[in-house]
Amino acid sequence: MTNLEISPRLATWRRRTDIPLLLLAVGSLPLLLLEVVANRLPNGDQRFLVAVNVVVFVAFAIDYLVELAHKAEYLIPQKCPSISSYAKSERTHLVHVRMTALVCTEPPLPH
Repeated sequence: MTNLEISPRLATWRRRTDIPLLLLAVGSLPLLLLEVVANRLPNGDQRFLVAVNVVVFVAFAIDYLVELAHKAEYLIPQKCPSISSYAKSERTHLVHVRMTALVCTEPPLPH
């Protein structure tokens, strides 16, 4: 397999998750803007923002781990010396997962 080839299982995974992940990412963008004024929102709205951030984080973390497992199973034995080389090659995906985790764990701004 070359770096451009993927397994049928990963192709199925991507086919099933690409559109939902795209919608989740785009749909959560307006809610990220609310983070600026989250401290002025009612408690219920603040909890909703945290829940959305956690859902987005978990979704993208799972997707990243599935891709990482694919790389370990199919490509590392042939082309890549280590998992870290895959992580370096997929920096944008990892940055998205890390940024979402940061939003999930960031304390609200003071009044």
